[in-house]
Amino acid sequence: MAERNALIAVAAFFVVAIVLVSMLGYLYVQKKQNEEIVLYYGYSCPHCKVVEQFINDNNLTARFDIIQREVMNNTGNYIEFQGVAKTCRIPLNNLMVPVIASDGRCYQGQDESIAFLQARMNSG
Repeated sequence: MAERNALIAVAAFFVVAIVLVSMLGYLYVQKKQNEEIVLYYGYSCPHCKVVEQFINDNNLTARFDIIQREVMNNTGNYIEFQGVAKTCRIPLNNLMVPVIASDGRCYQGQDESIAFLQARMNSG
């Protein structure tokens, strides 16, 4: 009987441990999705280079999940960029890089992009 109770206790411990690890993994994924920052840029764009330099100078890729998508030479990225612009209500005739998309919002241009990154740095 004692052996059976010990086996049940060990099994219960492992079930609880698996549930906790799963919950922590889920919470981590949710946090990363909320922190995801996408920078849409062009290789030849001087304003984009300023934003990229700001990211590098402040080592932001170590703190945040920053995804960079080049849109001038990559058709798939450009199509995605247009979809993001539509979601953010940026008219296609006013669409220019750099644009940062995060948490369903867009920040267009060098100044807005850097202001967003600075605010994100200060908040977390």
